[in-house]
Formats: sequence, structure tokens, C-alpha cells
Amino acid sequence: MSEVEWNIPTLEKHLRDLLEAQGRQLAAEIVAIRELAVERMLRYDERFAAEREAANKAEQVLQRWQSNANEWRGALSDNARENISRKEYEAKHQILIEKIDGLRTTVEGVDRRATIFEGRSSGVGASVNVVLAIISLLISVTIGMVAIIHPYTGHL
Repeated sequence: MSEVEWNIPTLEKHLRDLLEAQGRQLAAEIVAIRELAVERMLRYDERFAAEREAANKAEQVLQRWQSNANEWRGALSDNARENISRKEYEAKHQILIEKIDGLRTTVEGVDRRATIFEGRSSGVGASVNVVLAIISLLISVTIGMVAIIHPYTGHL
């Protein structure tokens, strides 16, 4: 179109064509923006779902960790409650050492007494043997003397 041909109906048609072209372009851009918005919303939804799943897994891991920590804490409490402390052990150990030393002293005393008693027993046994030997000798001498004297006395 040249400059000469412009008039009101041509200008109106030209403006309507421009507005229509711009309207189509805007409509296409709106459709593109809507598609982009829908695509981004889907991505946000996917991210949100993935984050929610990750948060749930992290919460489960945390709960398991807390459960294990509670079990460990309970085991330590049981251990502290059931086992004696080092100070208590050392005190009781010292008492046992003293008792063992006392028993050792008692056993040594009993051993000494047993040794003395064995000495006395063997001495008494030897004395009894000597006494029995003397009695046997006296009986033998008496029988021998009776045997010697008897034929001369005339008695039965």
C-alpha cells in the first residue's frame, strides 16, 4: 500500500488487521505462558512430592535412630544400675583380701597346731609302744620265772 491509498476505511481495515494479528500473537503467547505455567506447576508438584517423600524417609530414619538411641540409653542405664562402681568394687575387694589374709593366718595356725599334734601323737605313740614293750617284757619275765620256780615248788 502506498501513501495515496490511505483513507478511513483502509486505515480501519489496516488497524483491524494489525489488532487481529496482535491478538493472535497475544493469544499464542498466552497459550505458551499457560503451557509454561502448567509445566512449571507440574515440576513444582513433582518437587513437592519428592521433598515430601524425602522428608518422610528422613523422619523414619530419625525415628529409628531415636529408637536405637533409647535402647542404647536403656542398656547404659541397666548397666549402671546392675553393675557396681569401681569404688564399690575396690572397697569390697579390699574386704575380701583382708578376709583371705585372715583365713591364711588361721590355716597357718592350724597347720602349726597339726604339726605339733602330730609330734605329740608320734611321741605318745612311741611312749605307748615303749610302755607295751615294758609290760610285755615284765609279763614274759614273770611267766619265765613262774616256769622256772614252778617245778621246784611242787605245786601243780
